[in-house]
This record gives sequence, structure tokens and C-alpha cells, in this order.
Amino acid sequence: MTTLGGVGGVGGVGGVGGVGGVGGVGGVGGVGGVGGVGGVGGGDTLGDAESQTMGLISHRDGICGPWQGPQFEIWPDEDAGHIDDNGQLWRWDDWVRASVFDFELVSNLAFTLSPSNPPVGVTLWDRGFRNATSNGLPAFDAPQRIVEMYRPTKKIFREQLTFMDRYSDLRAERANETLLQMGPQVAFWSTILYLSPQRTPKTLELLGTAVRFAIAVEMRFKHALACSRAIDYSPQVQPIIPTPGHGSLPSGHSTQAYIIAGVMLDFFTELRNTALPVAAGTAPSAVLRTQLYAQARRVAVNRTIAGVHFPVDTAAGHLLGTTLAEYFVHRCKYQNNRGNFVPRTFRGDAFIGTNDFDDQEPLTWNAVPAGTPQTIAPKNVSPAYPHIELAQPTTTHEGSKILAWLWNEAKSEWNDKSLIANRV
Repeated sequence: MTTLGGVGGVGGVGGVGGVGGVGGVGGVGGVGGVGGVGGVGGGDTLGDAESQTMGLISHRDGICGPWQGPQFEIWPDEDAGHIDDNGQLWRWDDWVRASVFDFELVSNLAFTLSPSNPPVGVTLWDRGFRNATSNGLPAFDAPQRIVEMYRPTKKIFREQLTFMDRYSDLRAERANETLLQMGPQVAFWSTILYLSPQRTPKTLELLGTAVRFAIAVEMRFKHALACSRAIDYSPQVQPIIPTPGHGSLPSGHSTQAYIIAGVMLDFFTELRNTALPVAAGTAPSAVLRTQLYAQARRVAVNRTIAGVHFPVDTAAGHLLGTTLAEYFVHRCKYQNNRGNFVPRTFRGDAFIGTNDFDDQEPLTWNAVPAGTPQTIAPKNVSPAYPHIELAQPTTTHEGSKILAWLWNEAKSEWNDKSLIANRV
């Protein structure tokens, strides 16, 4: 797995969180990189850097003249009271913003083991907090469950091996795209929506932030559940790509593909309802939804075809990515109409081992049978899907101004604000 294409610059620092993943929508990387526009600072070897440094030293000596002291005024935004101002984000390199966004997301999370002895599951929580109280301490909100996961049994994984053999018949057909999807996938997602590092850098930055968030969370689950790969079960799996050096469940490609699909759908649904010239409240495009989720499924299933993921891994990533997409969007909304997210539980120990991944599995709250009591406790939605449990949709105390800045900047690339700003 790779990140979304190297969020910016300095020598590829873009890989923040670049533990390798779906690499998804990347390509933001070139924007603002050292030696980017016009090759400013463009040396990429030590010799070039030394030559440039010596040239700049002699150049200043030749033109600087007598020292005159300060010549420019600093904006009053650096005066007292302007602390943690999200309006300053535009000033920083994209890799710096990436670090800020990542901290903003991860600092609100907690990770716990199930209370059983021995523990059989792990849970991701939102642990939001507000500004320091009068005694200087932060005020923490009550924890909100985001996702809970249980490890499948070895029996389930052994039953899943049959699919590794069946899917191998598609390897010749899917090999090229599978190889491409090991790296940044901007080419794939930009076939559905007009994404471009030059035209929509902030939209790509938003999606890159979502993918890095998914990577951070999925890796924590992978470590905790520590599920062996298919190649560990049989020498006949013979993957066509290198088996990644981390746990099998949940699938990272599945998680990241579904967070991209979910965030993109919500993003363009909001644009359609609030910014684009269509009737307010118009339902999101059914075609857009279909294409986004068809692509997410294909990216995820390609990993089973390649021989590195079981279908149950993909199902876990489907649930995790869908939930993280809702949570991510919820954190990106600061004011009214923030929406909510559905806490979900993946009961890997209840997954039917002879079943393939089903991308139509019920993950929406309206899939809960009518008459089910409203409760925060997870409830199974269907006997046909014993591995899925949903809880009542919930909210966090407040969103993030920092993430809302990025969300709004991305929106401005698609609505009339960019058009107006570009008129003389």
C-alpha cells in the first residue's frame, strides 16, 4: 500500500503515513515540491546543492550593499489573540499541512481491547476534547465508539482458501491494473471525476488526508488482530505481487478504496445540494455512486485475485473504510448540518467462511429491521450477514476548524468561488 501520491514535497516527504497502501488518489506530491515550479531549488544531488549554495553566497555579496534594517511590515495576524488560526494554513507547504491534518485526526482517537479475558476484539473510539478549562486542562468528551473488530478463526481462513484458487483464474486479465494499483491511483479515480494536481490540488489534498487517516487506523487494527496471510496457509497460493509485510485483516486497499468512494460521494453530494446550479435537495447522482463503489470493489477484489488477501479481509476493509469515511466527513464539518456516522462492528469470528465478499452487505442504518430499539449497543442487521452489527448513528461534540478549512478549500475548486476569483 502507498499513500495518495506523496503529499507534497520535500524530497518525497509526501509519504507521510506512507506505509504503502492504496496509494489512491495521489499525485498531489508534485505541488510545491522542492525544485517544483520552474526548477527553483531544483538540484537533486549534493553537488548541485553545494554549487547553488556557493553561488548564492557570492551573489548576495555582490548586490546586497549596506544593511538597512527591517523594510517590510508583518501582518497583524501574528499579534496577540491569533493563535491556532486555521486561516494560516494557506501559508504552509503541503507536506506541513499534511502533518497538521494527520495530528488533528489521530489525536482524537483511542484504541482499546475488548473487556473479555482473553480479549477477542479491539475497538476504535473518538475521544474528542475542547479548549483548556480555567485550570489549563482540556475538557474531554465522552468516548464514542467508531469501529469494533473481531478476528476470524483459523477455520474460517482455511475455508476462505478456496477463493484464492478460484480467483487466480482472473490473474492474466487483471494483472496490469493490479500492478498499477500498488502505487498512486490518481489515474483510476480521475476517470470518474476530473481530478488533476494542477486543477484540483486541494481536492486531492483532501483525499490524500483521508487515505493517510485510513492507513493509520487500518495498521493499528492489522497489528492488533495479527491475521496471517494466505501464503502462510498454503504454498499453492503463489501471489503475483509481493506479499506486504503486515497483517492480512483488514485489507488496506479495501479500506482505502472505500474511504475514497465514501468521501468523494459525500463531497459531491454536498456540492450538488449547496453550490452547483441544481435544485436544492436533489438526490445524489445514482451513476456517480455506482461508479465510485464499483471502482472501490474492483480495487479491493484485485488484491484477492493477486493472492494477498482473503475475501473476509476485503469485507473487513469495506466496513472499516465505509465507517471511517462517515467519521472523516463528520470531522470536516464544523458548523451546522454536520451529519453523523454509524458505529459498526465487524464480527470476523461470525463470518461464514464459505462466503465470498459481498459489496451489497447492509452497512447503512436503515438496514436495521423496523422496530429495533434505538440503542448505542451494536445490533446484527441480518441472519445472512452475521458478521455485521450496527449501532445508532451518533455525532461528536464538534468538528475541526482545521479540517473544515481543507474541506472548504476543496469545494472552492468546484463551485463558482474559483470562477469569480479568476475574473479580472
